[in-house]
Amino acid sequence: MKDSLRSAVPAIVRHQRENGKAVPARGFKEGCRDALRPLHEPFLGAGRGYISEFERSWTSGRRSFISVKLVNVEGIVSIFRNRVVSIAVIMVAAALIRLFDIGEKPLWLDEAYSAWFAKQSLEYIWVVGPTFELHPPLYYSLLHIWLLFGDSETTLRLLSALAGIATIPLIYGLGRTIGGAKQGHWIGLLASALFAISGLHIMYAQEARSYGLLTA
Repeated sequence: MKDSLRSAVPAIVRHQRENGKAVPARGFKEGCRDALRPLHEPFLGAGRGYISEFERSWTSGRRSFISVKLVNVEGIVSIFRNRVVSIAVIMVAAALIRLFDIGEKPLWLDEAYSAWFAKQSLEYIWVVGPTFELHPPLYYSLLHIWLLFGDSETTLRLLSALAGIATIPLIYGLGRTIGGAKQGHWIGLLASALFAISGLHIMYAQEARSYGLLTA
């Protein structure tokens, strides 16, 4: 840097002496720029090289990111084009949501009544029960058989959860029928996915009551 400045000053002075007059400000600047150009050009060239390399890297990385993103989206869409796989995924998600902490809370009054009523004989459930019980006897009959697996909070509520999970393929079939041949698959998936995450159905699926079976 010092050597370039030392060589620039004599060059400007010689230029002034040869012309016999003071050099205008613009000429003075141009002389300094010409004298310092050999020193600046390597750095400028390197800077341009770094910028070009950065632009190439950015463009390449952006293209790679976009291509990977498109591949991931296309892969997910291709998975859900398969009817069996897509319904199975939604059913697994619904099962995880409904079975999470299903037996954590103790039975409340209506659930305890369901357990007591289901322990009666089938004759009592179908003959005597309808005289005072407002709910249909089908749920209590199923719960009567289900009691063979136990009478804990989890076991009693599991029947309602399984009924809700088993409803998902039926919801898909209904949406597929309504949507028709072109959009029926995606409408069925959307309907079954909304049913799987419905707060109302999740609440009923975690109760030992007939609401889960009636809404399924």
